[in-house]
Amino acid sequence: MSKSVSDTTDKNQIEDATQSEFADYMARNYGKVRPGSALWQLYAKERASDQARFVKATSVVEELYPELQCPRWAEEEETRNCVIPALSKWVSAPLRVLLRSEWGYTNEGVNTLALAHLDATLMRTLIGTEPYIQVTHHANPHDAANALEKLDTIKLTLSEAAELAHGLLLLLDIATEVDA
Repeated sequence: MSKSVSDTTDKNQIEDATQSEFADYMARNYGKVRPGSALWQLYAKERASDQARFVKATSVVEELYPELQCPRWAEEEETRNCVIPALSKWVSAPLRVLLRSEWGYTNEGVNTLALAHLDATLMRTLIGTEPYIQVTHHANPHDAANALEKLDTIKLTLSEAAELAHGLLLLLDIATEVDA
């Protein structure tokens, strides 16, 4: 069985072919530009960056930031890629709190009730040094179709989240305290 050209082509041959194609392109379109000149190098750089400017929308982190390490708490498959690559973020599994006093919705087709809820997730952007906690409120506004909507989102620094947690525990202590 014979090998195809693509099986035997090594990286240098591909680079040579690319350089040859580029030289042909330059001769056809910019014949007065001297090979190796600063202007030639500018066109070469433009062509290389033009080819590199597209990355898969699902692999921004892997392709543009391969040196970054995913935090131990993050779910790699939950990485949120962003059209501003540096604002892509790592996300933890959510902490979900079901809200029994908020509007949910009934899915009549399968006879279930979808409960309103809060989701709290640990997040960190690629350019961020500190993680933060994002809390999202999902409920069904009174006039909405049968769906839960993201009604509100807040971001808390770790110190703000700690202050809120301690404050909530204090309120719980007060509410359950027995009068003497």
